[in-house]
Amino acid sequence: MRLLTSIYLFTFLTSCNAQQQSNSKNQVIDTVKLFDPSSENDEIAQIMEAKNAIILQKDFYDIILGDKEYPIIEKEKVAKFLLDSSNTINKKKFYIIVDSSKSFKDIVDIIDVVKAAKIEKYQVFNLQTRHNPPDAIIVEAPKSVSIKIDPNDFTYLKIHLQKSNYKITFLADSLSTNDINQVDKFIMTNKTQIDAKKILVIGTQNVSMEKFKALKQVLKKYEYFRFSMVTEPNNE
Repeated sequence: MRLLTSIYLFTFLTSCNAQQQSNSKNQVIDTVKLFDPSSENDEIAQIMEAKNAIILQKDFYDIILGDKEYPIIEKEKVAKFLLDSSNTINKKKFYIIVDSSKSFKDIVDIIDVVKAAKIEKYQVFNLQTRHNPPDAIIVEAPKSVSIKIDPNDFTYLKIHLQKSNYKITFLADSLSTNDINQVDKFIMTNKTQIDAKKILVIGTQNVSMEKFKALKQVLKKYEYFRFSMVTEPNNE
């Protein structure tokens, strides 16, 4: 149930002034109107885009104006900052971001500070009641696909990961090295001719994971995110 459009909280306020106490009457506060006077319930996307907000943190107030952030501890300094910045703030709606740990009084107090700074277009946004968590992401294991590769097809970029070195063949070129930087240079030299769909990595069973990760980083650098891979018996 949406907090700002479905729940009406009513509280009875009494004045601390003795004369007013004698004449006081129960006052009903419509908190929907108090928390969102414009009655335009923006969601998290609009708030993130606006970057015009105050976040009630545990021990301080975090004011976000554009790409700048201003953490302030004392409420009095918050009041002065908002008043000094009101011309900038009033160009867009101002958001008061809270969570369910904040009491009604805490929220009303900061609304009073915001209104005292002559900021009339604001909205209170409770992260825990208004922001629904994203749907769970289901990760499925990749399916094994059989691909027939002609071992004599020299148009494949073939990279053999061996225990002590990398062995590469492509067209008429070949390279055997233990330096991953030389592998990088080889791919850069031949990049214009390499078919991204014809990259084959051949690994032996005793190749370290670090060696494989280093090769993946080089392939990623040249935007080769998919490649065929086979494992062969140790030949060293």
